[in-house]
Amino acid sequence: GVVAGSDAAGQSNTYRTTLSGLRPGSYRLTAKATDGGTPTSRQTSQPVTITVAEPEPTTLQGFWDPRFFPLNLGEDTPIVEYGLAVDPDGNVYSGSATQATGPSLRIRKWSGCNWTTPVQGTSAGNVFSLLWHRSQLYAGGILNGPNSGWDVSRLNGSTLISVGNQLGYSTTSSSPFVYKGVRTLQSAGGFLYAGGDFESAGGNTNVQFLARLDATESTWLPVGNGLNNTVRAIAEFEGALYAGGYFTAAGGNSNIQYLAKLVGNEWQPVGSGVDGPVLALFPHQGRLFVGGEFTTAGGYTNASRLAVWDGSRWGTVGSGVSDGTEDNGLGWLTSAYGSWEAATRVDALAARGNELYVAGDFTKAWNGGSPVAANYIARAVWSEADQSWTWSALDGGLSLDDPFFDSATNRLEHARALAIREHTHDSGYDVLVTGLFSNAG
Repeated sequence: GVVAGSDAAGQSNTYRTTLSGLRPGSYRLTAKATDGGTPTSRQTSQPVTITVAEPEPTTLQGFWDPRFFPLNLGEDTPIVEYGLAVDPDGNVYSGSATQATGPSLRIRKWSGCNWTTPVQGTSAGNVFSLLWHRSQLYAGGILNGPNSGWDVSRLNGSTLISVGNQLGYSTTSSSPFVYKGVRTLQSAGGFLYAGGDFESAGGNTNVQFLARLDATESTWLPVGNGLNNTVRAIAEFEGALYAGGYFTAAGGNSNIQYLAKLVGNEWQPVGSGVDGPVLALFPHQGRLFVGGEFTTAGGYTNASRLAVWDGSRWGTVGSGVSDGTEDNGLGWLTSAYGSWEAATRVDALAARGNELYVAGDFTKAWNGGSPVAANYIARAVWSEADQSWTWSALDGGLSLDDPFFDSATNRLEHARALAIREHTHDSGYDVLVTGLFSNAG
């Protein structure tokens, strides 16, 4: 039990206690008192009804829900939550990455008002991507140590079951990552696609950087006529498959760089393309949002790390984002996650209605020439009347409190994944974000 007060000599007669984790609603509370006499006497107070209200959101900004924190659970290494998925019941899944190849593989689940850990491995591993596909959860990453090859699995209870044949990695690959794995999973046309650093599957060297899982989940199949480097993003838009990443040639055509569209079995350029790596793709209401490390898209020089493709033309979202903090200073971390990643980048996108949410490594978003302080996550709202986007911050954004990992030379905070979760009890929704941070708002 909890000792809330005492009426012993010299002690206050005020009894107090603190309850945490209560969800909004009404509660009927009763206190029980026990004295120290012989025989012991117990008395119960009159019941008290309390009401826990929903937090009041800042105008147009919402609020960060403290019930989701903390996730680090006592670990003494920087935990980067990469993968993020939401199932049809609203349960949230998060996949962790830690230093180099882990100390241990981990997938967490938020259900009701609590985090559980359905997957707690004993071997090293990182989860870079999670996807709810065909009523099951799939994970991609480095799931059984570096270059193990078994890097896409399906969750069955508390067990990960490998799917497809073994993916192969090359030590001489041009991939920017030392520890190679599957970087993204996506569903398109009813099939599961995987993108990453692999250069073969089951010995088939026609499967490189992008693959489709066959219907029996036993074999990875080649997609298109060849990409020459890591795939970081996959999307289906207007019936076609799009791939983005670090590649500088597609189908042997060096004029197709970083972003490509599959037509038949051949890769084609997306307009005049972008001038840097693509890390995120999100199709929504006739637009394909594109995020990454580029600064120019379709000839627009104000497309700083973010642009939009409507199927025939490029456009911008304001003037994009800027002023990221480079993840430097730690060899083991930057070798696993890429010191090659730009200091400023967009890693994740999500959209709902006329709102676009953007996350990554940046501290400003731009409405024309006017900056908005937005730490690692921001929102842009489209006005049909004005035919323009307007940026706003999300209640102070994200930050990291750590004397080492947030020092002047080790700026590691960033966001990695986004998802939208619709409410079942009202018309509201949640914006979910993972990454390396300790504070929100």
